[in-house]
Amino acid sequence: CNLCKYLNKLFNIGDRGSVENSKFIIKEYFLANLIIIINEKLYNNYIQNVCFKIVKLICINANIKNEFIENGMIHLLKKSMDCHCTDKNIQEIICRIIQCFSLEPVNKPKLIEANLLDSLKRSMSIFVNDNSIQLRICTVLWTLAINDQNKIIIVKHGFLKLIKQTLINHINDVQIQISINATLWSLSMNPSNKLLVIKLGFLKLIKKTLLIHKNSS
Repeated sequence: CNLCKYLNKLFNIGDRGSVENSKFIIKEYFLANLIIIINEKLYNNYIQNVCFKIVKLICINANIKNEFIENGMIHLLKKSMDCHCTDKNIQEIICRIIQCFSLEPVNKPKLIEANLLDSLKRSMSIFVNDNSIQLRICTVLWTLAINDQNKIIIVKHGFLKLIKQTLINHINDVQIQISINATLWSLSMNPSNKLLVIKLGFLKLIKKTLLIHKNSS
């Protein structure tokens, strides 16, 4: 995949892409080609991973994110996430992209409408003991939940029980605990969700977490 190799070199994977390089890719129609590659090479783990790293690097402003979404990127994220449901690297980079897209308020409902919650829920269950995946998904839920309708939908999908299990399994991981508490705070802005959070025993667990991490900065 020569295009992937070229783009990989252009952006020096691991560094944030520049606005100039992003505009160059849009201008030279690489965006469209990138989407074609992701779709045609759906079952190739390596190419999926490289392409999604590039997507994450160039999604640095709302206009570029919109370009990707208009060209069907959300649908491709779900396809790849479902196809490579046991590939940790692909799951993690896609979670990063979802979070990036969800930072724009207009995208939050679009991500939910694409049924990405089902894919996130599966990944959360498969990688139940993986710190990095749990952190990424909890962070995604946090950003998606900054939307009144999304708060209701996330809870209806049964995420509170999964979040509770993550809180228990990773109680010594301060970053996961911070992300979970932020997610619970956001979800609890809905009165019905607030009652459910209390009913599921989160207050006792949060108290325990605070005691464990009382010396954390």
